[in-house]
Parts: sequence; structure tokens; C-alpha cells
Amino acid sequence: MSKGKGVKFLQDFVSGIERRDGSFLIQTQNQTIKANQLVVAGGPFVNELLSHLELSLPLETFCQSKFVIPDLDSVVPRGMPFMICTICADPISLEWDSESRDAFRSAPTLKCLTEELQPGLHIKPEGQDRVKLGWAYSRAAESPAWSCSSSDIFPDVVMRGAVQYLPGLSS
Repeated sequence: MSKGKGVKFLQDFVSGIERRDGSFLIQTQNQTIKANQLVVAGGPFVNELLSHLELSLPLETFCQSKFVIPDLDSVVPRGMPFMICTICADPISLEWDSESRDAFRSAPTLKCLTEELQPGLHIKPEGQDRVKLGWAYSRAAESPAWSCSSSDIFPDVVMRGAVQYLPGLSS
């Protein structure tokens, strides 16, 4: 269906959903909407929406951050498609000096950095001379949020992983 066929696009925050007489009453900050059908497409917040109907799905949420860096040596070809590194779906192990490894092992949230990390490193050309990198290397499920907690070590971890696939990025 298209907007020309009577579809209306509304953007608002849902504060309640009620099922009544075969229909749905969706309460937003600005209005109540009656609908005969409901598609719940809440992304990581889907269970928050489904809770209004006393439903839930068995989902886990993982923080996925990204950053953009200069690619002055043109290591990443500009025409390269978005790449998710899952070569043979092998996990990745990162090299650390003994002091860093010991420090990470003693910190519960960083211990994963000394173990095999999940595949899924993201690499994508960004414009003429930049590359976008990201990786949800921590498999600790989190509550959904609009922004991830920042980590000072995140760029270093992602770069160490990316260099295993594209050694030229070490420069």
C-alpha cells in the first residue's frame, strides 16, 4: 500500500497498546490510534512495545558501535561492498602484551578481549578517503538504549581485528 492509497505515516512514541473488540488502540504521546492490524517493528525495543500486550520475544540486544577513520593509503577499495567479516565464521583472537592481557582478565567487562571474539567485524568504504569500522565483539547482552556506552578501548580493539582481514590498515 502506498500513501496515495490512504496510508498515513506517523512518527511518535507509543505509551500503550490495548486490544479491544478485535482492534488495537495505540496510545501515543499525541493521540490514540485505532487499527485493525498491528505490525510491531520496534527493533531492539520490540519487547517494550509487546509488553503492552503481555507478550515478549526471546531476544538479546548487543551494542553495535561504529567509527570512521581516514584511509589515506586507499587500503579499502572505494567500490568494495559493505563487508561483514565472517570468514568461515571463525572467531578472532587478538594479540595483547602481557600487561594488557592481565588487566583485561581481571576486569569482568573486558575479560572477553583475551578470549576468542565473535566474528562480525564491519568494514565499509565511506566517501572518497575514509573507512567505516564497527564490531559488536562483546557478546554481553544489554538492555536496549538509544546510544551505547562508550569505551576508550573500542577503536583499538576494532582496528586490531580489522588488520587481520586488511593488513594494510595497520598504517
